[in-house]
Amino acid sequence: MASALSAPAWSAMRAATVAAAARGAARSPAATAAAVATASQPRRLMSSEALKRTVLHDFHESLGGKMVPFAGYSMPVQYSSEGIKASHLWVRSSAGLFDVSHMGQVRLRGKDAVSWLEGLVVADVAGLAPGTGTLSVLTTESGGIIDDTIISNLGDATIGMVINAGCKDKDLAHMQEHLSAARAAGKDVDIEVLDDAALLALQGPKAAAVLAELAPSLNLSTMAFMASETADVVGIPCHVTRCGYTGEDGFELSVDNSQAVTLTETLLANEAVHAAGLGARDSLRLEAGLCLVIMKQLADGITRRRMTFVVEKGAPPRGHEKILNEAGEEVGEVTSGGWGPSAGKALGMGYAKKPFNKTGTKLTIPLRGKEVAIQVVKSPVVKTSYFSLTG
Repeated sequence: MASALSAPAWSAMRAATVAAAARGAARSPAATAAAVATASQPRRLMSSEALKRTVLHDFHESLGGKMVPFAGYSMPVQYSSEGIKASHLWVRSSAGLFDVSHMGQVRLRGKDAVSWLEGLVVADVAGLAPGTGTLSVLTTESGGIIDDTIISNLGDATIGMVINAGCKDKDLAHMQEHLSAARAAGKDVDIEVLDDAALLALQGPKAAAVLAELAPSLNLSTMAFMASETADVVGIPCHVTRCGYTGEDGFELSVDNSQAVTLTETLLANEAVHAAGLGARDSLRLEAGLCLVIMKQLADGITRRRMTFVVEKGAPPRGHEKILNEAGEEVGEVTSGGWGPSAGKALGMGYAKKPFNKTGTKLTIPLRGKEVAIQVVKSPVVKTSYFSLTG
């Protein structure tokens, strides 16, 4: 059954790197994927108290998954059979399977659903052809960004949305507030939250071949980035979308909870597919230049720019460290960092004042009593491999 919408207190936060979406900018597949990844989950782990579980929780434990608190859920950071580095490199060379069932899946119906949703987001929802999707953002009345979301025209007068796990409650509270007003005005809009559906992400250069074998009705040679359709995967009804945030080609499969374990077992039975956890997802998106941390609205406008850097020597920063210029002046802040197994070096992302965001600029980061030397580089550090119909 779909859940009732909850309405806890929340404070609006802006995903800085998807600001272009709010201005209606057109996006390439790679740029869209980067923004899709923005704000996808807060990096801060939460208390183990009252953690939610996805339908695959026990299955993860049976595989030796090391479960950690993440965005209110108990999620696998890695598996005992493979460390984070091994999972990372497997996704880059073959196909990794991630459980992303903690994300929120929403369905909108009713003759006024499209026009109602266009009042909450910046997308041209009415212009979406059946089977296509787009990145957009939920906004406040003043135009500030609440969260990013993927919106799809699922056909049969149904609009689908995927919202972020760490933002589900505030997103749904915002939608509920406007839904109540719309219904009071006589609008025909219904919201269904798919609490009974899991979401799996199959990512990597062999993902398409694996899926083509298991779902022969899908014509993946013509399935564009962000396209979606319903198909049976080994006889299990799924909604399949070509998207992801690893820098590789991939798919997200929405499946009923009752079939989620069976589908997962079937996918993992393919020798090309290994289970992957949060740790690999984080390092993959970092190499691909995909943002993860939710940033507050930039107070200094265009004076700060997103930048990617490599660590010339030493350990990577993790986030919130100051970035200094040669004079020791603070010119920016690290938003995330880590080891890039494919890149073979420590790297990170952050925001810096102009002109310190330029490629080739040498800066330092105070880290554990030492100054770590970094150099700004072009993003992404590892070339992305998204599928393109044009080759």
